[in-house]
Amino acid sequence: MVSRTLDVQRVLSDIQRMAATWRSGALSPGDRDSLVNEYVSRLTDLREAGWKELLGWRHELPDTLLPEWYLTRRADRIDTLERHLAQFAEGWGRSRDIPSQRASYYEAYVSTMEDLFRIGHWSGEPDAESHLPYDLMPKVYRDFWEINQGHWTP
Repeated sequence: MVSRTLDVQRVLSDIQRMAATWRSGALSPGDRDSLVNEYVSRLTDLREAGWKELLGWRHELPDTLLPEWYLTRRADRIDTLERHLAQFAEGWGRSRDIPSQRASYYEAYVSTMEDLFRIGHWSGEPDAESHLPYDLMPKVYRDFWEINQGHWTP
């Protein structure tokens, strides 16, 4: 059996293109079925090549069309990221007297929240113990609530 190296970036580009085509709504029913089959096939290729990332909501098809293994991976990753938010918020609160440590916790918090919003399928609201003071909440959080609530007030 000849093993081929998967060009992950190319496959991801293909998947992104297919998701955009799906969202355009310009496909006939037969073309939609064909696109879904190719999309799931390419997603499975990634999985079989050891890819463990997530596409993010902009590059996914509707959940009813995604394989169960992908939905489970996404849910598990969101749970993990939510736990990390709580850990980083707690660390930030405990590190009042160590500015460099506090800055590290804050950077990790921002990065984690950005990843949650990139993945999507998240409420946009961390648990109470996972909040930082409102004036320190990341831009992605404030932008989300401004867009989805019409305004953002602390």
